[in-house]
Amino acid sequence: PIKDFRKTILDRANSDAEAGNDRLAIMLYATWLEHSINWILAMALSRKGYSAQIVNPLIRELRLGTKASSLWTMAGLSPLNEEDLKLLDTIGNHRNSFVHYKWPGHDEITHVRNDSQLRGIVAEARGLTERLMAAESEQLWFGREEEIIEFIRRGDVRRSDP
Repeated sequence: PIKDFRKTILDRANSDAEAGNDRLAIMLYATWLEHSINWILAMALSRKGYSAQIVNPLIRELRLGTKASSLWTMAGLSPLNEEDLKLLDTIGNHRNSFVHYKWPGHDEITHVRNDSQLRGIVAEARGLTERLMAAESEQLWFGREEEIIEFIRRGDVRRSDP
């Protein structure tokens, strides 16, 4: 089984955001978003009857934007809004500029402006994570996540419906 580190990643992203470590925060928010989108898609597609042999290559090979739009819809999930898709792309681009050293060439004034822009994007990223968690809760757990998890923890498998 795969261990789900999303809570740890999100807690760390929020801590770094609050501490003003914007580049680390954006890297962690981007990681959390990608893991969450992959998880939601894998679960939704599995519920539609697709095997891991079908789902895993799609998750591995498609770009995040394609997964969050086209594959998301094919999985039967309510579409993400256009602003969130753009924000997802912006977060990924900022992460890539930090992690993959894809920094644009610019002068000091542009650098200061980009840092200021990054601060705003980090703030917006937190809202996007909250909206994605709400979508997961609503569309995968039907608002009953805590109840279902408690049912599983109790090991009460005598019933088919929690």
